[in-house]
Amino acid sequence: MEFNQVAFRRLLFFGFLVLALSGLSGVAFAQSNEMQDFTKWTQALPVSSELIQQMQNYGIPNAASLAHQIHGSIIASDLQIVTEFENGKCEPVTKVDILGSESGALEGFVRVETIGCFPKGRAESLLKLYFDPDFRKTAIPQLDQVQLNNDILCEQSEKVPFVLDPTRTCVRIQKQQFGNIHSAIVSLISNGQGFSPYFHREAMVTAVDTARGPRLHVLAFARQKQKVSGMFKGMAVNKIISGQKNIIQLLGQSLQ
Repeated sequence: MEFNQVAFRRLLFFGFLVLALSGLSGVAFAQSNEMQDFTKWTQALPVSSELIQQMQNYGIPNAASLAHQIHGSIIASDLQIVTEFENGKCEPVTKVDILGSESGALEGFVRVETIGCFPKGRAESLLKLYFDPDFRKTAIPQLDQVQLNNDILCEQSEKVPFVLDPTRTCVRIQKQQFGNIHSAIVSLISNGQGFSPYFHREAMVTAVDTARGPRLHVLAFARQKQKVSGMFKGMAVNKIISGQKNIIQLLGQSLQ
């Protein structure tokens, strides 16, 4: 099944398409050399071959095409929000959407977006703390184990009734800095045997230093084997929102 028009329009509705970026690249992104360099880096980022392989291993139709569409939408959204940070705008938000059958090939995917606006601290410390194993175990109670080895982060989570089966996943983190902009792209590389697998998991995490304090944007797409639907969908959304807000709160406290 091709990445169909319904799913394509769904991404367009959220404003994620890279093509929507073309009208901005010559205006807002020309404000600083750092923003120009950041834009070039993000637009040149390839889709992880390890991520595509995981999707193919679990029989996701047209895995490469779907992975490219999601990757492009993540990049476009992150560039838009970072541009707003650079222009002095920051509105805290946590959005969660579990995509349904109307989304075609994206059915079952979970989209999570979080924006944090902090009065104190530095972006470099903020990004480092976000991936710190001790912090993540404190901020995300369902995590049993967290290990960070160079650019590989592995996490094992317990079961969250009606929401999440036990998982063990490893992701690769690619970090880059462009002046006041610190960013990381996170891509799934493996699932642990005997655990409920993720078919897809990719995120962009960007922290920006501004005159009013550091800003954080996190945008993630994920698709687990277990689909959440029906009466449990609302429970899952509320659980994820609560978890994201807890992360932001603890980040702010740690930066004081």
